[in-house]
This record gives sequence, structure tokens and C-alpha cells, in this order.
Amino acid sequence: MSKNIDIHVGSRLRRTREFRGLSQRELALALRLTVERLDAFERGAARLSASVLFAASQRLGVDGSFFFKGLKGFEDAGREAIAAEPSGRNGNVYAFPSSRARLGPASAGETPPTKLCL
Repeated sequence: MSKNIDIHVGSRLRRTREFRGLSQRELALALRLTVERLDAFERGAARLSASVLFAASQRLGVDGSFFFKGLKGFEDAGREAIAAEPSGRNGNVYAFPSSRARLGPASAGETPPTKLCL
């Protein structure tokens, strides 16, 4: 499954780069990668790190989630990730569909988030 995701993300990266009129060399320079490494990402032969994916989304002018659109189950997973209202005395425990995540205490005056933004 993960290989299919790498191929899907890489394909969307390539198509977006081409749509924006950038060569592999231009995007590789902007992302501080070699052309060979970018090519491996675009073919799905290598997995992009979160930092490279974020930089690519910024350079190409798309949201980070754009690269995952069209994956089976992606849209459903986003809807299921909406968190419940804070529970517990300190207000920093959030309920997720199949688990509970414990977040660190909020900074003074900071309102804890009520939903997970993807």
C-alpha cells in the first residue's frame, strides 16, 4: 500500500510541476535537491519527507493535502479525524475516532483547538 501512495504522490508532484511550467532542474534547485532525487520522488521510487512535501507545496502553490487527493479513502479519513470537544479537567485531552491523544498543556491564554485541521 505505501508504495502505491509514493507513486500517487510523486505523480501529482510531477503533473503539478509540469502544469506550472517548471523543469525538474528548476524545482530541484528550489527544493535544494538533486535532479536525480526529484526524479526518484516523481516516479515513486523514493518517499518524500514531510519537509520536502511542505516545501514543494509552497513552491507549487498548492495545499499539502493536494498530493494525497484521489487516494482511496483519503477524503473519508479527513472527515473522521475531526476531534471532539476537549475533555478532562485541564482541557488538553482530545477524542479521536479510534484513539485518544494527550497533548501538552496549552500556553497561558491559549485556547485549545477543537478540531484537527488536515
